Amino acid sequence: FHLLSQSYIFSKKLEHGFFNKHVSKFERFLEILPGALTWLALTSPIWLSFTLPFVVAYLIIIADIYWLFNSIKIATLMFIGYKHFTFADKQNWLDKLNEDFPDEWRDYYHLLVVPNATEGIEILGPSFASVANSDYPKEKIFLAVGLEERALQKDPAREVTVKNYLEKIDNKIGKIFVTIHPFGLPNEVIGPGSNRNWMVKNAVKELKKLGIPEGKVIATTLDCDFVISKQFLAGTLHKYLSTPKEKRDYCSYTGLILFYNNYWQAPAPMRLIASGTSFWQLAEMVGSDKYINYSSTSINLAALIDLGLWPGHKVNDDSGFYWKAYYHFKGKYKVIPNYMRISGDAVLDINLPATFLNQYQQLKRWAYGVEHIPFIVTEYFKQKDLDFWDKTDKLIFVMWSYLKWGTLALFISFGGLLVPIINPAFGESVVSKNLSVISSW
Repeated sequence: FHLLSQSYIFSKKLEHGFFNKHVSKFERFLEILPGALTWLALTSPIWLSFTLPFVVAYLIIIADIYWLFNSIKIATLMFIGYKHFTFADKQNWLDKLNEDFPDEWRDYYHLLVVPNATEGIEILGPSFASVANSDYPKEKIFLAVGLEERALQKDPAREVTVKNYLEKIDNKIGKIFVTIHPFGLPNEVIGPGSNRNWMVKNAVKELKKLGIPEGKVIATTLDCDFVISKQFLAGTLHKYLSTPKEKRDYCSYTGLILFYNNYWQAPAPMRLIASGTSFWQLAEMVGSDKYINYSSTSINLAALIDLGLWPGHKVNDDSGFYWKAYYHFKGKYKVIPNYMRISGDAVLDINLPATFLNQYQQLKRWAYGVEHIPFIVTEYFKQKDLDFWDKTDKLIFVMWSYLKWGTLALFISFGGLLVPIINPAFGESVVSKNLSVISSW
């Protein structure tokens, strides 16, 4: 127990020596591990059926039971989360700031960070307008807009179009910072994370010129199609100030993303995926202390700078940000839901085939969070100051989450059909006859 509490399984010297000596091979193994486990699980009804068909059948029944209870849990948490959301959506949070924190809230500013690559002003415009229309003192709102050099090389007029629109709302907020993220910087990949880092670094310089301390700024990242509610900024600050002082700067805050900007224009399958994503997010907000950053994050700017911003060398910067913060803050980091409304776009393209392809690409990008497994595991062994049980719980949670996302539905749906085909003798058994009946429950 002593060794476990010190975060080393056997020996500090042996474990550090092993990982330092085999770091490249070990990381490559960890990169392969999620995909290998996924294919192992997906093909298990085939290769297990030759010799252990009853094991496959019982595994399917266990998976069915897990699916049933998980569905009940998610439905219950969704109902609770919906109550939280409707309550938050009806409040006048600016009035509540005056009631609950009359001497404190006026010291705080908001920095909205909106990276953009190729989206047109028809998508960016509503997002910018929602910031300008926020029910919060206008002089305390700053908007950072990040363009990409590589996109401007193909369409130079984009910069002029965006700046012309921003001029229309310039007098409605404190200040607007427009940056152009250079292409091909070292240790960066194409993605929003590297652009956000460039934007925030520039914003910090501008805020210093204005004499605004970093610790009094709440930085919020928004995808370029996100439209925030009028009360979002006030509600986010209220949640931040409601968190104990010793914890608030180790936390980030997130709203509920509802993909209904273009809901009725999107094809039915995309509407189902959009609704399912929001329902899942709502349930996770209520029921998990391991909720991971997703698309929009609000955090104290000083804390953001302290942890070193986003991982610009990774595609999926949301989950990468979570794990970077978790290890940087020695396990104290939490994502706290504030249930404030954010509306986004469901997937929609020029025609149905292009829309399906775009949806697949989106889901694939979300699955890129698996790229952080090597970092998560190596830091798990390196970080001796973290509580062993907490970091182990989170490691098992993330590994199981990625595994079940790609396998469980397919395993339940088709596993039982394959076993009697591969092993006809099993098809004559009582278990085989009852498997489909039990699964259909």
